[in-house]
Amino acid sequence: MERNLSEKKQGTLQRELGFWSLVMFGVIFMSPTAGLVYYVTTQPWSGGFTWLAFAIAAVLIIFTVLSYQIMVQKFPQTGSAYTYASKGINGKAGFMTGWILLIDYALTPLFALSLSSIYLNSVFPAVPINVFIVCLGILVTICTCLGVKVSVMAQILIGSYLILLILFFDSHALIQIFSTGKPLFNPDTIYDPDKIIWPGVFQAVGLALLAHVGFDGITTLAEESKVSPKKISDSLMVSVIIIATLFISSTYLANTAMEWTTIPENDFPTAYRYMLSVWINPALAGTLVVLQKIGSVTLMIAAITATSRILYGMGRDRVINNRFFGHLSPRFNTPTRSTILIGIITIVGALTIEWYVIAEIVSFGACIGFIAVNLSNISFFWVKAKDKSQRRVLRNLVFPLFAAGGILWVMFSLSRLCLIAGFSWTAVGLLYLLIKYKTSEDFRSAINRGIEGL
Repeated sequence: MERNLSEKKQGTLQRELGFWSLVMFGVIFMSPTAGLVYYVTTQPWSGGFTWLAFAIAAVLIIFTVLSYQIMVQKFPQTGSAYTYASKGINGKAGFMTGWILLIDYALTPLFALSLSSIYLNSVFPAVPINVFIVCLGILVTICTCLGVKVSVMAQILIGSYLILLILFFDSHALIQIFSTGKPLFNPDTIYDPDKIIWPGVFQAVGLALLAHVGFDGITTLAEESKVSPKKISDSLMVSVIIIATLFISSTYLANTAMEWTTIPENDFPTAYRYMLSVWINPALAGTLVVLQKIGSVTLMIAAITATSRILYGMGRDRVINNRFFGHLSPRFNTPTRSTILIGIITIVGALTIEWYVIAEIVSFGACIGFIAVNLSNISFFWVKAKDKSQRRVLRNLVFPLFAAGGILWVMFSLSRLCLIAGFSWTAVGLLYLLIKYKTSEDFRSAINRGIEGL
């Protein structure tokens, strides 16, 4: 009787999202303006070839999406890379993937919250940064708790502005290029062996991969989608193609329209605002950029939504506390306990840690997650598959091996701070896994269930 009452109090994930809602969720989670935001860091690193870093990242991501497409059709459960590594490799690999991805998803809204608050404070200096952090953090947490349909609609409404801003920027860059008589496809902008810094390009690819993190957030909503697994897999590729086009076009056109070394040093931290100030007028440029920072709320909503679903998947599988993380609100049908916890961590973290430190660390989690999914594809079809007729040399071996190897190379091009923080977090997770696996029968059973369903 008590069990029946408990089950009645437990909510269920609702299938409410359509194809384009999923695409928009992915596009906005990846933040259409990320290319211009990272431009100020990646241009000096690469010697002025940010667009090339985003192009390389796009190739690696597209090959990785092929692995996601295969795995999401095989295992259409919530959990993203955590689920695929559990089923494709084993439960221990799945746990470690989920553990490492937590640092990725959990810190993404944190640095978005920090940046947004800093920009808002620059416009409204009478209001302290910490007040913006707390107010925005509470607002985002509430929106995420209210249900996936509400949070996705909020993202679409606000996030559409970000897409329009990029198109607005690109159009004015084109006007500037043509009005000054510059060639659109300038050989020096495309590739100049005397200027390009290849180690810096690969370091920039790390941030470019981070900018693509959001597409895999779509798979965390698999159980809240009303479309088929095939459509979910298609939404992954569509969202990546859209965002890669926006990233590459905005960074390439920015460098073609205005040589980055001519931007004043004081204005370089907000380079795209400076460019718009020159091309249109300072007041309008400032307003557009402030609105863009407010639009970062959508990134926070998407990140908290995806993180709470990963925690819910791990809690439901009982590899972490089921009572807390495996709980769904019967009223909102969302993992409210996980969401509130992530909201608190986001607010406290934004109050205490610098945003640029967070961004570097998040890159590590992004790389590990992508590598894990590619290896899951290979393992599932070439190591564990009972039906060998399903094997495809290109899609199940060559492509994922290429993507995993390329991303691994990029990962070790990241900063020392990033690698130390990432491997330290990995070590903590590994220690937790070893201790719990030896001491808890329930945990051991949950981990071993990673091979079920093959």
